[in-house]
Amino acid sequence: MQPYGPYQPPAPYVQRPEKDYLGEAFITLVLYYVGLGIVGLVVNIVFLGNARRDQSVGIVTRNVGCLQALLWFHIAAIALSAIVACVIFILIPLFAVGFSSY
Repeated sequence: MQPYGPYQPPAPYVQRPEKDYLGEAFITLVLYYVGLGIVGLVVNIVFLGNARRDQSVGIVTRNVGCLQALLWFHIAAIALSAIVACVIFILIPLFAVGFSSY
């Protein structure tokens, strides 16, 4: 009598495909500064969409966090640049003329 039942061989190891997005992150970083931000922003969103699609299919993705960090950092930089531009081009001239024309 066998206390543990018949021998079951271990399940075969199945290697799932893997995708690394570090190269895409470097391309995106370069495009943010060569294409004045807009080209890099569009390419970053496309690469993140590809990464999410790969994850939903079951492909193991690596370095997607690099793309996410680039996206959030540059969105914050673009927003901060817009605020600074508003201050420079709207508020400073208003204070310079002393609101006399309004």
